[in-house]
Amino acid sequence: RQVSTQSTWGADVADGQQPLTVRAMGVNRNYVEIGRVILIIYGKGTNCLATITDVIDQNWIIIDGAGLSRVRRHVRNLKDIRLTEFTVKMCYGEHAANIKKKVEAAEILTKFANTNSARVIRRRHAVKVSTDLQRWRIQYNRRQRAGLIKVKYGKLKKKLNVAARVKFAKKKTTTKKEKAEKKKKSSGKAPSKATTARKLRGEEKAVFKNHKIDLAKLWA
Repeated sequence: RQVSTQSTWGADVADGQQPLTVRAMGVNRNYVEIGRVILIIYGKGTNCLATITDVIDQNWIIIDGAGLSRVRRHVRNLKDIRLTEFTVKMCYGEHAANIKKKVEAAEILTKFANTNSARVIRRRHAVKVSTDLQRWRIQYNRRQRAGLIKVKYGKLKKKLNVAARVKFAKKKTTTKKEKAEKKKKSSGKAPSKATTARKLRGEEKAVFKNHKIDLAKLWA
């Protein structure tokens, strides 16, 4: 039975079956495998790239920085590194010269330079190397920029508020005096069909109430 260099993270894999891949799981997961490019985050060689040349056990690996950094081949703990998304096709215990050729052909350095990790490293390095005067200039420019943005935002907000008031202005409510004046003006006009119909209904009801029917004549 062949032992796979890829970690299945506790999943039971039977003979003849393939381990769970990134697409099958639907998770962005990078495996500890030979040829995986790693970033050292703790200890000697921090912020340097290297490739995994051998996997010793669940905690220790052998890395080599050929073609990526000045890190020589040595044993490293998995807690000191971070796995990247880049891999290089290589054999077990590949020679440093061959690793360098393969890394340069794959253009790992140019690809890694466009990642978020590389941007964070460059930003931290710039802050670490900068002088007091440079840091003061950056802070001063940030304040100036914030003031200009605040003024511009205030002008735009004022314009929007004026436009919103015009668009969503409430209609004027009529007072009691205005309603009374409208009634007086409407009283001189001819009555509408609805008012005439109401009056006729009232007159008909009054006639039926006052009219008395003689039942003796009806039954005679």
